[in-house]
Amino acid sequence: MRTQEVAARAALETHVTQSAAARLLRPRKGKGRGKGNCFSIRQARRRFAELVTRPSLEWTPYGHLVKQLEVETDRGPEQLDYVCPHAWLYYVCSQCPQFAHFLIGSLSQGLPGPGGLAGGICIYSDDVQPGNVLRPDKGRSFLAVYWGVKEMPDYYRSRGLWWTLLMYVPTSRVKSIHGGLSALYVKIMECFWGVELHMERLGIRIPVGNGVQHIHMMFACFINDEKAEKEALGVKGASGTKVCISCQNCVKVAEEDLPEDSPWVHYSCTDMSKFIEHTVESFQELLDGLVHGRAAMTNAEFKLAEQSVGINVDDAVMLQSHMKDIANVPMSRYVDWFHNIVASGGFMQYQFNQLLFELNKLGASPSAVDDFECILPKSHTKLTSTIFQDRFVRHRCKHLKAFGSEMLSAASKLALFMAVVADPMDVLPQHSALLRLARKMLEMLLMGDGVLGFLDELETTIHEHHVLYLRLMPQCNKPKLHFNRHLTQHMRRHNVNISCLPAERKHKWAKQRAEYCFRNFNKTMLTQEVYATIQNFKDTSVFEEKRLGTPRTPVAAGDMEWQMLAGSGLAPPLVKARSAQNGNVHLHTLDLLLWQDNQQYLVGSAACFIQDMFMNHVVMVWMYTRVGNAWSPVGARLVTVPLARVYAPLAYTKLEDNKVLALPPAWL
Repeated sequence: MRTQEVAARAALETHVTQSAAARLLRPRKGKGRGKGNCFSIRQARRRFAELVTRPSLEWTPYGHLVKQLEVETDRGPEQLDYVCPHAWLYYVCSQCPQFAHFLIGSLSQGLPGPGGLAGGICIYSDDVQPGNVLRPDKGRSFLAVYWGVKEMPDYYRSRGLWWTLLMYVPTSRVKSIHGGLSALYVKIMECFWGVELHMERLGIRIPVGNGVQHIHMMFACFINDEKAEKEALGVKGASGTKVCISCQNCVKVAEEDLPEDSPWVHYSCTDMSKFIEHTVESFQELLDGLVHGRAAMTNAEFKLAEQSVGINVDDAVMLQSHMKDIANVPMSRYVDWFHNIVASGGFMQYQFNQLLFELNKLGASPSAVDDFECILPKSHTKLTSTIFQDRFVRHRCKHLKAFGSEMLSAASKLALFMAVVADPMDVLPQHSALLRLARKMLEMLLMGDGVLGFLDELETTIHEHHVLYLRLMPQCNKPKLHFNRHLTQHMRRHNVNISCLPAERKHKWAKQRAEYCFRNFNKTMLTQEVYATIQNFKDTSVFEEKRLGTPRTPVAAGDMEWQMLAGSGLAPPLVKARSAQNGNVHLHTLDLLLWQDNQQYLVGSAACFIQDMFMNHVVMVWMYTRVGNAWSPVGARLVTVPLARVYAPLAYTKLEDNKVLALPPAWL
């Protein structure tokens, strides 16, 4: 195998070390010297490292691909490596023509004045912990900063490749920077909209085919969890008296302590019309008033003023810098529903823990919920056999200890348990109603940009969930409930449905690479990520909305699939696979699929997925027979269904006589 092939394949396998890949480059005994061969692990590893590092050393009309920015730290000025966005777009478009056409096709018509094509940049950052994320220390943890073009299709945004790496910075280095993460964000914004290279004013010229396209990129939004938002903007968040930067009068003061004619409103209020929206001018006026009044206050008075307005003046470096107009806070804020709802103490974690608490009082222990059989789609995170028993907290004010991806699977299992066990006995009907609202909210948010046509319904669902949540568990009232109420407003403003969920998937790759990188691990990871992304973009299927998984095998004449598809209109040659992707939906064989035909919803077990030469896709399904509320595989027949008609894979449980009870989508 040639050196380039080994490097390309090893770069895509994040758990493969450079030493392991180098062993494949060593010649066998008696093979002699050959191109790409070497005689020691050290030489092979050096050659492999040089090949992986080569793209990072490339030069473009916008300079080198990997550059350095200077930050002031406790130890003096230090240099941080970053991937220049201007050089990156130019280099990727020159190396991967398919990406260039995909990018140009996604952008809208130009900005007023400059003309050309225009888009928006979303920026995301989060701390990443290699190895066991529950370890008590922060050894080798780092800050990952990504960016993406907002106008790209939602099916592509749902994949980790949408988030493009800007930099990896060790957490210890971030803490030593004067001004912390907020000061680093000033430098991050300068990478896009600096003096010499300005994406909005000057734009970028990228090669597309035999010509050149001139594009402009403005700043669209930040999307972070609450912790990163507080550090980047220098606000107090839930620890301040004013908890929300999108509202002028949202406070964390008990309602009974507020005067009757007070303009302040507690964050638990479910009537969003009572909150006054912050504008860029009103928010900047609040910050300027705090800064200018500092000289007339004692330290104690100033600390109290900071607490009252919810801003840390010394940490709000970006909001007082020359980049504040570009940042456009708070209009550039986009609340992350993933962390607000299901991760990092999201309110649904409290909801699920209280549901288990109430079931336990009635005699249904968490272990009984664990024992309930629930078959999840293969794309869902697999739950351990004792997850509820292990993660349940026996306290009315605590939340379930689970990761976000586990919560998405737990929602299906708990909903199916309540539908089969609790609802027939009319047990906890209010909690069941709250769970149905929670599932409907999650499933609508997982629709991608499809939810933009149902924002009124989503807003009603969020409101009804908020009201019932506070009625059933007022002790679990958290500011994240209020933050999530701004979600539909931000979706309308930015005309996009995004979250940190794809970025959390991308973190998995970074964590796996970090396990094998030690000295200057952030630089090694950056070069590996650049090389791996280039290799991924050379696979044109990453830009397709509908695509088969791998491996793919040809359908030979005489096979059962060939005979079934005779007369179907598919053009040979045909290939088949055991998995497929339809937009944001991932499907696998043996998944229980839901589709619609002649205004009827049908269910069946996926057998295989087929693609013809013109990229038409179908799925072969064993169609079940409806028996009351259940479905029976007895007498199932094999049918072909266009992949576009498949709505979703379903969670289900087995009943007697081989029947299955499927959990239908909450929006049906």
